[in-house]
Amino acid sequence: MPYRGGGPALVDTIAGQVDMSFPVVSAAQQHVQGGKLKALAVTGSRRSPQLPNVPTAAEAGLPGYAFETWFMVFAPAGTPRPLIDKLNAALNTALAAPATRDRMLKEGFEPTPTTPEAARQRLEKEMPVWANLIRQRGITAE
Repeated sequence: MPYRGGGPALVDTIAGQVDMSFPVVSAAQQHVQGGKLKALAVTGSRRSPQLPNVPTAAEAGLPGYAFETWFMVFAPAGTPRPLIDKLNAALNTALAAPATRDRMLKEGFEPTPTTPEAARQRLEKEMPVWANLIRQRGITAE
């Protein structure tokens, strides 16, 4: 069932209007700990530090299942490599800062400093997977 965001889906799950949803851990954690929601599994490849007793989907009976949210920073094509390297170094420094790291972990995100080459490899690996799923399921933008 489509929703306009995670908040409305979470509210309807707590209210029993829908049987289940996939909220981000940071939004669901207080409701799980308060007994309003039962966490069945996390979708990542590792257990969440925020909900360490909740199994991964693979551990819960879906072998090989892992869906992880990731973010990348992009620059326009043709950006000079020295500028890319400077931006990447600054971003990695920010991600490694204890305050940034602690805040991101608290929100359910794991900061992962990387290189432009590793980011490109990740993107090249992920894009065909999702493009294939979109084609197979006939998914279109509304």
